[in-house]
Amino acid sequence: MRAPNGELLWVYKDIGALVREGNVLEEVSDPFGESHTPIIAERGGLLLERAVVPIVNEGDRLFHIANIQTEEGCPGTPPALDNFEDDELGPEYQLV
Repeated sequence: MRAPNGELLWVYKDIGALVREGNVLEEVSDPFGESHTPIIAERGGLLLERAVVPIVNEGDRLFHIANIQTEEGCPGTPPALDNFEDDELGPEYQLV
């Protein structure tokens, strides 16, 4: 996901977090705090990287979410994501 415009960045999830589609990961706002745009996960997975500089420019990469797939090779969301807080993935899942 990339920054929709140049603004201040507010980060809500850390690297290594498991996220679901629709989770708010970050938010960008104008310098006066009058306009807030949530940055929402377009799919579930593992948050591998995120922007760390508090000021972003339009088009800057904000985060990267890794797909997760089972040992059988079927892409999908592990059952642990149904009720997770900060659970670790089990050995039957791998990053792709």
